[in-house]
Amino acid sequence: MKHSGVVNLNRSKIVNTIVKNNVIILLTVFFVVGIIIGVITLRNNEIISNIAKANFNNFVLIRKNGNFGNIFLSSFFDILPFALLVFLCGTSIVGIALTPIAIAYRGFNYGILAAYLYNTYSLQGIAFNSLILIPTTLIAVFGFLISGRSALNFSVYLAKISLPKGQAVCIYNDFRIYCKKALLFLLFYIASALLDAIMSMSFIDYFKF
Repeated sequence: MKHSGVVNLNRSKIVNTIVKNNVIILLTVFFVVGIIIGVITLRNNEIISNIAKANFNNFVLIRKNGNFGNIFLSSFFDILPFALLVFLCGTSIVGIALTPIAIAYRGFNYGILAAYLYNTYSLQGIAFNSLILIPTTLIAVFGFLISGRSALNFSVYLAKISLPKGQAVCIYNDFRIYCKKALLFLLFYIASALLDAIMSMSFIDYFKF
């Protein structure tokens, strides 16, 4: 009986964790689906493959010829437009639909790049992905996911108060909190760009592209 109680308690904790993080889980699924679509698209579309090649060559060029500051700024400003897009999704009711799509699109971009590296450079591509792309991407994606959750929740909130029977409220304070959270999420993007600069300066010369 005691063992059964412990199992039930653990199951209850797992269920509660899933319920609390259901939006994060949903957005993660969209991101993974985006990766899968990106991989499939690259294999079947020569135009996409050429775009991936051009983007990757530019990516490598910046990291081979740039200094730490150049790499950091390039990485950060590559993330920033997407971070702004996710933030803007939360300022409208349509963000309920657009936020998951935006997250999926980011996954799509990563899927294309990862597939290009593997198809073109095989083991060297896998090593490059593992050492430079994956660590920095994980940090940025976590920022995107929690930012996406914030955006989606705020979009739902706007939808609720916009209903005919919705309660008339002043959203100034709520929007200010939403903006403060967005500024905090910038820390993840800064950390991702810093790690990108560190890993690139440390390992980029070992790759012959």
